[in-house]
Amino acid sequence: VLIAKIIMKAAVEHFTPVILELGSKSPVYIDEDANMDVVARCITFGKIINAGQTCVAPGYVLLTAKGEGKFHPCNEKSDRQFERLSKLLHERESGEIAMGGESDERDLYMAPTILTNVGRDDKIMEDETFGPILPVIRVSGVDDATEYINSKNDPLVLYIFSDKKVTQKIMDSISSGEILVNDILMHAAKGAMPFGGVGAS
Repeated sequence: VLIAKIIMKAAVEHFTPVILELGSKSPVYIDEDANMDVVARCITFGKIINAGQTCVAPGYVLLTAKGEGKFHPCNEKSDRQFERLSKLLHERESGEIAMGGESDERDLYMAPTILTNVGRDDKIMEDETFGPILPVIRVSGVDDATEYINSKNDPLVLYIFSDKKVTQKIMDSISSGEILVNDILMHAAKGAMPFGGVGAS
């Protein structure tokens, strides 16, 4: 976002119109009654495609304690990216590795990793991860989830796994570049569909 602000400032001085993709984490809200097998497959696909290095990859998951008990989901390599991701994973202030966490510095490989019990203000929640690490935030319900999402920058994409009633409630409460219901990434597979963020995304 810092570089985008510099570019925007320079463009304003010359009255040059710009469109910027700024980036923000893409949240996934999972209703506790969602089909967790389908949800897990969708999220796994979305998070590990290109080793999680896509702007529309799921950024974090929001679900209740009841839902968390049912949720079990199962590139380009660079020294700098590996070091950054390792630091995010191993120097976090909260959360436990529920799955994955293995890495091989020689091969610059990091296994897809799920973190549970992550603090809402943990550093790993600040910026896009661009890697195969997926934090899970426990919420008390849909209102708590929407409040948390709204406390962050507007997401580029909001993923919702729920029924029509809950989905509509979330859509009425959150501003997002795109919203996808009961699937992951499919909006980006259609080249003719509009694509873009809103606000800081």
